[in-house]
Amino acid sequence: MKIAKIIFQIFKVVVVILSIGYIFLKLYNESQNGVLFKPYHGLCLNSFFYLMAVVLLVPVNWIIESIKFIQLLKPIQIIKLEKSFRAVLAGIAVSIFTPKRVGDFGGRVFALQTKNRIHGVFATLLGSYAQLLATILIGTIFFPLYWNVNPSLNSIIPDKGVIFLLIIGLIILSLIVYFNIHRVVIYATNLKFLQKHKVFIQFLQNYSKTDLAKVLVLAFLRYAVFSFQMFLLLRMFGVDINYGTAMVGISQVYLYMTIIPTVALGELGVRGSLGVWVLGVYSVASSGIIAASVLLWILNLAIPAILGVYFLWRFKF
Repeated sequence: MKIAKIIFQIFKVVVVILSIGYIFLKLYNESQNGVLFKPYHGLCLNSFFYLMAVVLLVPVNWIIESIKFIQLLKPIQIIKLEKSFRAVLAGIAVSIFTPKRVGDFGGRVFALQTKNRIHGVFATLLGSYAQLLATILIGTIFFPLYWNVNPSLNSIIPDKGVIFLLIIGLIILSLIVYFNIHRVVIYATNLKFLQKHKVFIQFLQNYSKTDLAKVLVLAFLRYAVFSFQMFLLLRMFGVDINYGTAMVGISQVYLYMTIIPTVALGELGVRGSLGVWVLGVYSVASSGIIAASVLLWILNLAIPAILGVYFLWRFKF
């Protein structure tokens, strides 16, 4: 087990190093061609409006997540939006150091009553699954459209028919699991190593399909917000791309981000390199794509994490 963990950690480090190295290579090549700062020369008044729109959408993004957290907590504890918002930011502060930000619950649960904190962990994980499901669904739906414009994928995955069936199967299976979480709980509590802890996950059976649908809708809404933010930043940095095309490409960036194991701090390099690779089929403005990815990371994660540290400190342990 220890060897597996070591290999996994090494793999993550290699991914981050290669991603950051790829970005620097791109930037170096563009500097040699004299076009490194070309996207920034075009910044004007419109760019200011793009930036203001993105900044204003940052709290919208996390307020939607806060509403989603309130919805998830209904079977456990009723909390107000303000407290939920502080809990969400505290979760960002903790999760920024964990793989795939799974440590989100580590900050959120301190907003709950002591007796409800373990239940809050599983409620948070369910919300993360809903967000992951939204990312996978949108990414897989748009994947065939992206395949048509990226010929390099044909050499990697030549059989489109098989992939299309796998995509449909993945979507159906994911939805079945999500909307039948009560059945999953029954199966899980029958597992020997979980029987001692079944009291902490049985409450998941209290979610109706309507409750789960509301959470999933909020996840899709939040996805729409941060993907639109990315589009605005791309336009701000001179990447000439229309909204429909951008959504296809951005959906692939987020889809691949769910596959690659990273911590949030290393995610910055991965985002940039993936952005260049995926969106590079639509635009040669690599530095603009990287700048948009970096700035979105700073606005949506880094700054909220700093605020989250403050809220985490104020929670009563």
